[in-house]
Amino acid sequence: MTILLHKGWLTKLPLELKLKEKSDNGINLYSNSLTTVKIPNEKMLVIFEKLAEISFNENFLPFNEADKIANALLNGDDNYVQTELRARLKSFISLKPKDSNYQAVSYYHEFMETVFNCCSKMSVQDNVPTYEVGEGYIIIIFKDLEGERATVINLVASEDQNKSRIDLADKAIAQIEEEHYVESLIEDENITSIYLYGMAFYRKACSVRVKQVM
Repeated sequence: MTILLHKGWLTKLPLELKLKEKSDNGINLYSNSLTTVKIPNEKMLVIFEKLAEISFNENFLPFNEADKIANALLNGDDNYVQTELRARLKSFISLKPKDSNYQAVSYYHEFMETVFNCCSKMSVQDNVPTYEVGEGYIIIIFKDLEGERATVINLVASEDQNKSRIDLADKAIAQIEEEHYVESLIEDENITSIYLYGMAFYRKACSVRVKQVM
């Protein structure tokens, strides 16, 4: 709710209402004047209601789904990653303002950040992946808690809905190798597996490809 207020997603209603309650002994109790707000954006309201329902569910496991995605990335399970990201991308809304340095791929970078920020400390080493921003692409590098499995992800965004996202994702993997992002990981004798991912996005769609190099 604080983020919604800060980002301007809340609108103050013109009337201030008082909350009236009855105590067990029948005495009417009135709170101080309350300010009533609404979420005017229907899509944001649906997402807020869904997240509130999940968050207050007693069976809710806050790290569970994010950890599954992180572990799938570390194990080379591109089908699971693609399915989960597609499902979550449909309801993702960016809260960051666009500035002069904003690129189309920045939206998907923020999306992936939310996934990693929800991971438990037992899933991703230090819970802080390394990011490197290039012209039209963003590289993400992270390891597991033991520093034995590593993943390099290249995020790219398409501006043409008719252009093959799979081809774009394959080219993103090739770019990881061409730009030598994986060399320092290969030299690390503690690492036993390395997976390279190309993630190509167009609006609310994404395609994920993977290549194991170690």
